Amino acid sequence: MPAAALLFSPWVDLTLSGDSMTVRAEADFIVNRTALERRVRDYLGDATAAEQHSPLFAGLHGLPPTLIQVGRITKTITQRRSMTVAS
Repeated sequence: MPAAALLFSPWVDLTLSGDSMTVRAEADFIVNRTALERRVRDYLGDATAAEQHSPLFAGLHGLPPTLIQVGRITKTITQRRSMTVAS
């Protein structure tokens, strides 16, 4: 196990359930919901399994200290906040 981890704009919620997906839709022009939904299907084959494959909903106890860096306009900011609270 590493002593620490550093994550830059991690995508940890494959369910795309965070409110920043809609609230920041106009601000984050690089990432859009349709493209992310397509990536979920590419990765899982079936989006119904998204929650069980999302680190956001996993048990994170026992992992090393982790620094999560995210831009303030990115669509994953809600995920980062949720991940911080969960760990």
